Amino acid sequence: IHPEIESVSKKLFYDKHYAQAIFEAFQKLNNLVKEKSCRRDLDGKNLMLTAFSVNNPLLKMNNLVSQSDKDEQEGFMHLYAGAIMGIRNPKGHENIIQKDKNRALKYIIFASLLCERLDECIKQSPQKS
Repeated sequence: IHPEIESVSKKLFYDKHYAQAIFEAFQKLNNLVKEKSCRRDLDGKNLMLTAFSVNNPLLKMNNLVSQSDKDEQEGFMHLYAGAIMGIRNPKGHENIIQKDKNRALKYIIFASLLCERLDECIKQSPQKS
């Protein structure tokens, strides 16, 4: 587990507060993307679509030379945006009961993977049009 995710989710997970552990993991991911991209003015889906944009990324997953590189960038952009929309947001806006320990752990591991990939990203200065 990525140390940033562990720091916010471990105790909640062990105390069986699974929904909160998941929410905190993805909230931490969101905040880490804000920090690394220097876009604290954005949040959630819009942050992810801006930070990982294929055409003018703030955070590059690779050198964006080949079509495969561009596909990876776009795919991860959608993974980050989808994780925030489909995993974090429902737990932040609804009273979600999560009793499945294994499912909770899988979500936390997914947040951890996204944090590891974020650590590997190359920070870019925005290009002027």
